[in-house]
Amino acid sequence: MKFHRLKELRRLPHPGRGFTQGLLLSGDTVWESTGLYGQSALRRYRLGAKEWEACALLPGELFALTPLEVILVRCEGERVGGLNDLEWYGGRIWANILARPYLVGIDPGTGEVTDIVDAHLGGEHHFSDPQAVLNGIAATGRTEEFLLTGKGWRFLHHVRLADARQRRQPARLLVPADLPACPAGAL
Repeated sequence: MKFHRLKELRRLPHPGRGFTQGLLLSGDTVWESTGLYGQSALRRYRLGAKEWEACALLPGELFALTPLEVILVRCEGERVGGLNDLEWYGGRIWANILARPYLVGIDPGTGEVTDIVDAHLGGEHHFSDPQAVLNGIAATGRTEEFLLTGKGWRFLHHVRLADARQRRQPARLLVPADLPACPAGAL
């Protein structure tokens, strides 16, 4: 298992500070899905822009998450829960863990966690809003570089993975004691 920390390369505006559910990057165009009943939308904007270019609202009864397949994810035999926004990069699925400052790289064939990223440096502090958590990851196309954001965050954080020291009992980082390990432990 590989351990990483983040090196922040730059901060970019996060247009509309949406309740981010998912993030995609295609060239310099960002596609962002936002949630909340009655407010869910798909937004498009240029990387670095302060306003979005286009926005398609979803019907009020939709919250903007659609599962396509289920993969049981484990770290050292422990089921990992709270996996949220997903990204495909370097032959692995990358995911943030809801309400935890970590990203994981997952082997899609086995469901085993192969990489753990301490995402503390890519975050923002919103002490008055417990829902303002990391929840958006998009590969930039450059080696081990991603865009990260969160629900209501002010910025998109352009980050690069850097090596970090090995950790004992990595599953404890990913499975908080106050949350159940599953059923959210599936992609």
